[in-house]
Amino acid sequence: MSCRIGSIVLVAFGLLILSAHPASAKPLEDRKWIEIQTPSFRVRSDLNEKKALALTVHLELFRRAVSIVTNMGQANSPVPTDIYIVRGSGDFEDLGIDPDWDGVFQPGLRRNFIVIRDVPGASEAYILNRKYALYLLGDQGSSNYPLWYKIGFAEYLSTAQLHSGEFIIGGANENLLWDASHFQWIPLRDVLSRERDEGWNDHDEQMFHVGAWILVYYLLHRPEHDTFSQDMAHFVGLVESGEDDLVAFEESFRIPAEDLDTRIMRFFHDGVVPVYKLDVDKILPDSALKAVPLLRGQVSLGLGQIALSQRNLRSAIRWFKVASTDDVAGPRAQAGWGVVLASIANWEKAEPYFEEAIASAPEDPYCQLDFGKYWYDRARGSDDPSERATYLARARERLVTAWKLDDSIPETYVVYGQTFLLEGQRIDLATEVLEKAESLLPSNLTIRVLLAQAYLEAGKRENAAGAARSVLAWSNPDSNTAELAKEILAESAGNH
Repeated sequence: MSCRIGSIVLVAFGLLILSAHPASAKPLEDRKWIEIQTPSFRVRSDLNEKKALALTVHLELFRRAVSIVTNMGQANSPVPTDIYIVRGSGDFEDLGIDPDWDGVFQPGLRRNFIVIRDVPGASEAYILNRKYALYLLGDQGSSNYPLWYKIGFAEYLSTAQLHSGEFIIGGANENLLWDASHFQWIPLRDVLSRERDEGWNDHDEQMFHVGAWILVYYLLHRPEHDTFSQDMAHFVGLVESGEDDLVAFEESFRIPAEDLDTRIMRFFHDGVVPVYKLDVDKILPDSALKAVPLLRGQVSLGLGQIALSQRNLRSAIRWFKVASTDDVAGPRAQAGWGVVLASIANWEKAEPYFEEAIASAPEDPYCQLDFGKYWYDRARGSDDPSERATYLARARERLVTAWKLDDSIPETYVVYGQTFLLEGQRIDLATEVLEKAESLLPSNLTIRVLLAQAYLEAGKRENAAGAARSVLAWSNPDSNTAELAKEILAESAGNH
């Protein structure tokens, strides 16, 4: 079935108010799945066809409208994005996702997943808006951003909607406005200073969302300034250089932090909430989207990859087993099976799966990449220098083959660079390859901390310190990434 965007888009979107299908007793892989491809992403769903098409139209409108309003999302990411829409919390449990969540965005170095589910009383479009906004601000962008901006901007965009031929961005979030009027605020200077949400109680988390949303709203619409993009870029640069968040904010936005609450209360006092209104036909000219049915093997491969990203190994194996019998999905499912076994260091059992995958699909870069990563992981775990050298040679052979088949996959560069970070390897090559990876995904903190490590081992102390500081500015302070960045920063200072 095709859906023509433009004149009937409002009719299609109206279908979103229909109730969802009742939960099916069928396993996920045995349901009727469809796929809808756009220039920017593909949507896979077991919802009815009209509803899935309407959601896809909305998301494509949303993506293009955000680009117009904010200049974000203009460039094509080298990492493709798959969006899965499923029916209920039980489906999330099968995938290894918390059943209490309404959705999840899982970034990756080869593929991103956005997975949402039907939530009683909630709009799938609202959930999609928030998750896609976080994707735009995540590892695919050219900059890193503070937590208050990620949360506030996602909430700001979450209410985007179609109305009378216009796509409206920035409407009032009634739930957050109600919270703002009924609960005690978190001072906005505290909102600016928070960089993680672990350990918060429900009130603190909700009021952080309120404060972040109001703060972003004010910065985007305050009448005396129209320089938000430049101000934010300046703020990001100061924070990455090691400047205190509050000092960086005051310098970049020219607002004393202690005055924020008063200014914002004055701004919202008259009750007028500014919005952006864009003509639907102008932002999304007439074109057609088509829903095509998915085979059981294709569905199972995708579900297995999601489960693997969530470390749900049992479900991943189950779905890879189903997909392995499919002519198209089979080789990647075999490689996925090998990845699961390698993740628990069952090297001997894992290797044949990679070999079978490559024998079946020697031109598939992802099968080559998976086998290359397998050999790198074996080399990293070996204490025998001769054995390690053999494994590294095999890893690089597979990674070079993957690169020749498709030179746009960031993960290939990352793993290849990592093979030169091991003891006794060529650090100059590690630096060169990881710099290429960073050019593909410039805000990815995993790549940046590896590059900082390469700079340090190459004797480029200032480069190492700068990269490590920027990682610390945006990462969770308790994460492994942050711990490695701290060590690199300390070593780079100690070597002067």
